[in-house]
Amino acid sequence: MIPANYGIKDVTKGKKANKLSICEEYKFDPDLPLFVFIGRLVGDKGADLIPDAVGRALYEHPGAFNCLILGSGDAHIEWLMQQARHLNGEHFGVYIGYNEALSHRLYAGADFC
Repeated sequence: MIPANYGIKDVTKGKKANKLSICEEYKFDPDLPLFVFIGRLVGDKGADLIPDAVGRALYEHPGAFNCLILGSGDAHIEWLMQQARHLNGEHFGVYIGYNEALSHRLYAGADFC
């Protein structure tokens, strides 16, 4: 389910290829670190903290990283994620819903999960 399979001997090359694929799709700068969250968007998972925390980090360190969220759950948290994307779209992406193929791609290409 990922663009570039890799193993221990070619992890750097494979990870880079997978990250590039994600960055092209979400129009992120591939030279920046990519943080991802994959999970249920509920308070028990801390998802309610993500929009404010990422927004603040991007405000204090503009253009320093990219963040992509994949998940669904509480309608209010989903709305908060959409608002964060609206405010920080150049460095913040959101996919609301379940997408197994995308989750594999994110794990394979992210710098931080």
